Amino acid sequence: MPTKPGVSAVNPPLPNIPVPESLRYFNLTDDYKRLQPLGLYVNPQIEIENEGYTLKIHHMLVDRSQIVMTIEQIAPDGTNAYLVTPYSGNIHITDENGHQVATIVKETNLYRAGFQRWVFQLNDDIPDQVVVRGNWGI
Repeated sequence: MPTKPGVSAVNPPLPNIPVPESLRYFNLTDDYKRLQPLGLYVNPQIEIENEGYTLKIHHMLVDRSQIVMTIEQIAPDGTNAYLVTPYSGNIHITDENGHQVATIVKETNLYRAGFQRWVFQLNDDIPDQVVVRGNWGI
């Protein structure tokens, strides 16, 4: 009786590269190691201040289905602040022509560490470039 060839799914080994702290908090280590060598990791280090409050966008991971952002919000006294939420409609992910290409699907807060994770689901037609824009007023 002939035997069937075995089917094996083998994932290539992930590179041994250091992973940013906020990504480790959210168990995104493997995602980072997979996406960073492909150029699908952005470290914008955006910091916006308004009336003593600070919003920091630390990291963005992008794949064919989603955009994951790690965020930190800090009050004037240095404590964690959670004033901006992606559900408020103040965060827009669009193509270069301003058409929305992603929708918020999840927000996770790590209160002790002060980090937030925002996950946006990309629409079916994904452009080569996306624009992330936000309005922040306190």
